Amino acid sequence: GARGVFIEETRESNSINNLFKDVYFAGSKWDFANFTCTTDGKFYLFNAYNSLSDYNFDLNKEARSQYEILKNKLDEKYGEGNEQKDDAENFHTTYFGSNDMIIIISYDRLRSVGGSYRRYLKITYINITLYNNQIAENNDEL
Repeated sequence: GARGVFIEETRESNSINNLFKDVYFAGSKWDFANFTCTTDGKFYLFNAYNSLSDYNFDLNKEARSQYEILKNKLDEKYGEGNEQKDDAENFHTTYFGSNDMIIIISYDRLRSVGGSYRRYLKITYINITLYNNQIAENNDEL
């Protein structure tokens, strides 16, 4: 399981999101993680990510190495994932697990909220059935 420091809980019309920092999960330390569940407590989305300075070569090299380590572990557990490269700086690999679970690891260079570019290493778990139900419920509210 994961462990970390609780930051806040936010509620939307049909979901509850819990944000943590300094999270230990999948053998790695992550800067932040979001656990999202339905209002009746069914988990359907988990994101853990590290945000790195775009200009620190050593940190970026370490993050790229961490991506490859995660990819190798997931390849062993779920078979070879579907890797897609958007370009040289943005890529992700998708795995299909049991119980409608999809796992995605990604490495991206994106503009942060503050406007500077940063590198992001992220792992996402999605219960696709519950996720799609949540999307449909949100669309029904429109």
